[in-house]
Amino acid sequence: MEVDGQDMGIDKAVVKKTQIKLKMMTIRIVFAGMLCKILRRTDRQIFAPDHRMRHVECIIGIQYLPKRNWATLNAYDRRFLCCRSKMNVQAAFPFDLLHAEIINYTKESEERRNAAKLEWKQVADTCTDLADLDKYDSLVQLAFAHNSYITQLESMGYRVGYVMAERVSKDAPRLLTELEVVKFICKEFWSAMFGKQVDNLRTNHQGVYVVQDNKFCTLRSLAEGQQFVREAGALVTFPCGAVRGALANLNVNAEVTATVETLPAVKFNIQIAQRT
Repeated sequence: MEVDGQDMGIDKAVVKKTQIKLKMMTIRIVFAGMLCKILRRTDRQIFAPDHRMRHVECIIGIQYLPKRNWATLNAYDRRFLCCRSKMNVQAAFPFDLLHAEIINYTKESEERRNAAKLEWKQVADTCTDLADLDKYDSLVQLAFAHNSYITQLESMGYRVGYVMAERVSKDAPRLLTELEVVKFICKEFWSAMFGKQVDNLRTNHQGVYVVQDNKFCTLRSLAEGQQFVREAGALVTFPCGAVRGALANLNVNAEVTATVETLPAVKFNIQIAQRT
């Protein structure tokens, strides 16, 4: 009887574990279906169809599309697949997937602007009547309305960091010096924005600070080493803007740049502007 009882206990545990897995899978499928409906109803086509499917794959944790050639994928697409393969959807979806999609969207927007500039140049060279140029107002607006995707990413990060610093610092004591502000950024703001404190902070006490994060969140899905260092520049542009926006909210004007030598470590260089 004891043996039978043990067998029954094992069977019940297996059944219970299977039921939990099925429930989680059902929740993911329902949520993925809701997300697809929302994206399909969106008037502005921000996400391309293959990007929508990639979001669904990441949420469900199952690859429905045929296997892709890894060599043809860019670093941002690899982040989607890495997040899915690790089944770390809860941690990756809120920021990693959105951040990768923002980068893809801004890069595609810049490609469309460049194509519009070439088309406009051809129109301007061939058009002889100035009155006909009025027909191409939409083309001109598309070609010259915005800056590069790097500038757009930095500006987005600036606005997010400015608001985030306002929220994080509302209960903090008054910060009197630049060093106190930078320390606040490295501890409270960094934890709230990027999930952990910085690993190292150095300064020459002349307005230059070097903040080092050995495992930065936007690079955690890329392979370690120097294989994707070139692609990492776009992945740290948004965070640079966020840090600059947070400093601006705390009344410190600065220029923030990032250096990536070996993934996933990042060094943020903060140059404080001299007050006149």
